[in-house]
Amino acid sequence: ADLGPDGALHDAKMAFIATAVAGANAAYARQQQSSPPDRQPPPTQQLKLQVDALLDGLILKLEPK
Repeated sequence: ADLGPDGALHDAKMAFIATAVAGANAAYARQQQSSPPDRQPPPTQQLKLQVDALLDGLILKLEPK
């Protein structure tokens, strides 16, 4: 309920997701630029980087301090 569009945590959730996805997209763009034209990373690599960024961010947020 708190994570829904009208929930108290919606804005924080969306900012977290946007930050993680933006970082992953930047990493994918760097991989594309550093790879030769005939050895470009597959599109699924972008999804992998996005998922990894979200999981890493969640682990960092939820890790006991």
